[in-house]
Amino acid sequence: VLAVARATEADVEEIEVLAGSEYRYHDRDSYLDFLGQNLEFHVRLSALSGNARLTKVLGDLIESMQRFFFLGLELGDFGPEMRREHEALAGFLRKRDRDRAVECLRGQIERSRERILTALLKERADLPVM
Repeated sequence: VLAVARATEADVEEIEVLAGSEYRYHDRDSYLDFLGQNLEFHVRLSALSGNARLTKVLGDLIESMQRFFFLGLELGDFGPEMRREHEALAGFLRKRDRDRAVECLRGQIERSRERILTALLKERADLPVM
């Protein structure tokens, strides 16, 4: 919420560049690149709030979940959908639309959660070592 009010034009431009990241389905190297960009996108967005503790906790959480995110990417070609979600969030940041940004972020979290749970329920044991 604070990120929307505090973001400078340069911050928004940086977030927009990171939002354009996408992976190639069945290309594990591109998964790693995308997950790194995804981490950077969310950490930089969080940093705009000015809450260093929140940003640290979020970064640590995302880093600890990377193997599960990786597994979820194998379920389908979600790259374009995830890019559009990030671009929409960046657009709401640019427009200073706090309510739509929060709604968008909640939806992203829920969809990510569902992908991870689906992957885990498939009883897949091939989590990559990262």
